[in-house]
Amino acid sequence: MQRQYTSNLIASEALEARWYCSILNFQLYLAVILLFHLFWEFFEGKMVQLYCQFSSFTLL
Repeated sequence: MQRQYTSNLIASEALEARWYCSILNFQLYLAVILLFHLFWEFFEGKMVQLYCQFSSFTLL
């Protein structure tokens, strides 16, 4: 009986650990996407600024 209880406890802990790992992986995935978007917005703004400066320079 004790062996069955221990086996069930280990199985439930393994399931809980997999559940936590899947949540952490999902959060990591979201963080990477957010970071990518932040870099994209930053560099896109820099490119627009550079393009505007270049355009105003060529109009002179």
